[in-house]
Amino acid sequence: MFELSMYYYIAGCCVILLLAILVSFQVRRRKRERQQDRTLYISALQALLEGDEVGAFYKLKETVAQDTENIDAYLRLGKILANRGKIKHAIQVHNELLLRSNLSPFQKKAINRYLIDDYVLDNQTGKAINLLQSEFERDPSDVQTGVRLLELLGKENKWEEAEEISEKLYKRDRERFATVVADVKIRVGDLAEEGGKGRRARTLYKTAFHLDRTRIDTWIKVGDSYVTENRLEDAIRSWMHIVDSAPREAHLVFDRLKRALFEVGQFNQMAGIFERILEQDPGNPYAAVSLAELYEKKGNLSQAEEYYRQAVDSNPQFAQARLGLARLYRERGRIDEALKILEKLFVQQQQQQGAVRQQT
Repeated sequence: MFELSMYYYIAGCCVILLLAILVSFQVRRRKRERQQDRTLYISALQALLEGDEVGAFYKLKETVAQDTENIDAYLRLGKILANRGKIKHAIQVHNELLLRSNLSPFQKKAINRYLIDDYVLDNQTGKAINLLQSEFERDPSDVQTGVRLLELLGKENKWEEAEEISEKLYKRDRERFATVVADVKIRVGDLAEEGGKGRRARTLYKTAFHLDRTRIDTWIKVGDSYVTENRLEDAIRSWMHIVDSAPREAHLVFDRLKRALFEVGQFNQMAGIFERILEQDPGNPYAAVSLAELYEKKGNLSQAEEYYRQAVDSNPQFAQARLGLARLYRERGRIDEALKILEKLFVQQQQQQGAVRQQT
């Protein structure tokens, strides 16, 4: 009985020892395989760094064949396919990854980002936008995703959706996204104006200006919107905002002001507007030339000459001032002086054209 017990004991020990040896062998074998897989994967990454996509492709294929859990290798494999024009295949590779049930949130996000790039390359912008919207809703703090989403919405002219996204980004970083929101507001305002919603459009334009004070063009748009409703006095006040706050840009609304003031019977105010600009910005050639033209039409040629000269002195390259002065000299019989001005203007234009040709 004792001998039988010893037999079972020794047999059991042998079995345990054998199992331990087998387990140890399997562990060492798997460790060697992982090391080989890792070496192969690192070799693939090195090939990518060296610009060898073909070599990297085959090494990555071998990597995923040996290690199906290497998600990053699959992602890079799909990226190479996309880069080489096989977009549909890349989408398939990346989509199949999403079917796995053991993915971490980080891995899902990485796969989605590759898929977004795939869809953009394949002109499936709508699908890319849907993925980005899901990602941004899941994590509103992900500014990078929000910026990409905003970019694609803009390309698709989906400005009302872009407005909501831009406002969320603005709440995250007011300084960085103020101008972005302003641009989007202007786009939405344009759509509202086209749709006959002038009041909403003007609100959006004014909001855009408050977000970005450099966008004085918003006041041009506000004035134009009032014109469509035949509210000329309101339009004039909007354009005068540019005259008062940004006199150097006031020439952008000179023609609009002239037409509107003429319509309301107040065209004589134009001279006062040009003088007001010159008081704030004496070197403004647009205001000086416009004032000179008014005096020229009234027959006050000496006063007109003074303002044309003021414009030329402040900006010798301003062709409109030189032409006006030459025209005035011709009208007053000073032909030689007019020809000298025209000759200088011709030489100046030839030099400018030569400089442009050299740059191109």
